[in-house]
Amino acid sequence: MPQWPPISAGEYPEEMPPKLVALLPSLHTACVMVTSAVYEHELYRALGRDQSFIDKVNGTAVAPAIDLLRTCISRSLILTLASLFKSDPKAVNLRHILNGLCDPRYTGFFVTQHQQLHPPLNTEHQRARLVRMQRRLNREPLRGCIQRLDDLRDQGVAHVDRWPKADFEWPFFRDVSVALAAAANITVTALHYMTTRRFDVRAATQHGVMLRQAFTQAVRP
Repeated sequence: MPQWPPISAGEYPEEMPPKLVALLPSLHTACVMVTSAVYEHELYRALGRDQSFIDKVNGTAVAPAIDLLRTCISRSLILTLASLFKSDPKAVNLRHILNGLCDPRYTGFFVTQHQQLHPPLNTEHQRARLVRMQRRLNREPLRGCIQRLDDLRDQGVAHVDRWPKADFEWPFFRDVSVALAAAANITVTALHYMTTRRFDVRAATQHGVMLRQAFTQAVRP
């Protein structure tokens, strides 16, 4: 798994406003969590959707262990994704990061800093991407995906409610994929916008696929 050391002072401008600097620890944590979630998602796909693997494992001695592992991974994914979007001072809160970066008071600062990069970064284009992501969080289908995952986290994972809320909806499998894609897009774009560090999601996904393939080959009966 790639190492994600904290974002150092040399990776962002000295003149960055303190309110933006305060977002960097959360952004760093988001990078760590998204990377881990990408790997877990690939493994969960193998355990839950790779029919050839499922057919060979069902009825064997390793089947109960695979079921337990699938449950653990799904719980971890729910906790990670809910934390990334949860509006809580102690959570990563990608919404809060987006709100800070989309604040028009900081646009001039970013325009100046991005022009000093080689090659320069198109601030207007990148900020427009962030604004679209910010709006998507409050629109369907993403809003519903996040809400279902958050409800499951609160009522069935972090602790189990004996009587869930009457309007409780179980998440769909695709909710995990949609929320993870949104979290990865926000994290990558925000990191690119604020710092000189880069996050190669494609490489992380490819590494996750390699781990998945190695795992399924190792446990096939």
